[in-house]
Amino acid sequence: MEIIPIQDKMKIYREMRAFSQQDLAEASGISLSTIKKYEAGILKPKIDQIRKIADALAVSVYLFIDFDIETISDVFTLLYKMEEEIDMTYEVKMDENGKPDYQSFRLVFTNETLNHYLHSYMKSRDLEKQIYNQPDLFQTKEEYDEAVKKSFLKTLELRMALCLDDTLISKGTEHPGESKYIIAAEKEYKELLQDPEVRAEWERDGYIHPSRLKYKGFYQTDRLEPDKDNKTDAE
Repeated sequence: MEIIPIQDKMKIYREMRAFSQQDLAEASGISLSTIKKYEAGILKPKIDQIRKIADALAVSVYLFIDFDIETISDVFTLLYKMEEEIDMTYEVKMDENGKPDYQSFRLVFTNETLNHYLHSYMKSRDLEKQIYNQPDLFQTKEEYDEAVKKSFLKTLELRMALCLDDTLISKGTEHPGESKYIIAAEKEYKELLQDPEVRAEWERDGYIHPSRLKYKGFYQTDRLEPDKDNKTDAE
């Protein structure tokens, strides 16, 4: 698989979040000129900058870090990490002699949300392979090529969407099934209201525009209505 350069990944995920370079600069705390140099490939971000960018875009930092899986160690390092962080088990079937059928080993995830997404991705991948391996189903090569292209793009679109999904599924989370970054934004919103100047502006305007927060791309509305619990004595 062709490795996508980090500067291209930054631009792809920034645009998918509908962030301008200025938005990303403000959300990440990195200067606009530096963001531009990153995306132009003039500078290569260090790991701490990558984390800030990933956090601002609400994507996994691993999207920007390329690593090879070549050895047993590589595989088990990933498995151990997954085992520590999410609910999963290993299963294997036994043959008639009571020996493990090595072809039946599988990972089993207990989180329903994760399993739902995995099933959707599996169906898309299966359909893509089915179309690719059955060119005889199409009357012309052009029809076949078009179907292969559409199925590939559909799978790619789903992969990109899943990479942007920040639904919490880790062990022991207090907010299972909720958006990690919406929770963070709401927490910051409430903390901002403790500032008298911010509170005064909120009382005057009736809301704080999400762009005042770091997570402007994650609200369904441009208005964040005041909570009833935050009414002042004057009201």
